[in-house]
Amino acid sequence: MNETNSHSGERSVIIWSLATVVLVVVLVWVVFEFVLAPRKIAGVTEAASQTAAELSEIRRIEDSVLSSYELIDWTTRTYGVPIERAMELIAVESVTPDSSR
Repeated sequence: MNETNSHSGERSVIIWSLATVVLVVVLVWVVFEFVLAPRKIAGVTEAASQTAAELSEIRRIEDSVLSSYELIDWTTRTYGVPIERAMELIAVESVTPDSSR
């Protein structure tokens, strides 16, 4: 009879051990799923919005450069003109024969 109680006690310890392991695994999953994962997603969202703001600033600067006149170098008489105007000048230049060439 003592041996039966010993097996019953061992079985009870094994069942409680397995139940504890399952409970710990479930708790770790819950913490990850509902605490850590949303924080990670929030961080990614914040980084994406910062990247979008930086990209917007870069595009604003590019638009400004491509649509304005500026003196680049006085000594070489180099000027910046809006891209649309530059394309028009090149088109006219390619059609009009130049006697200095």
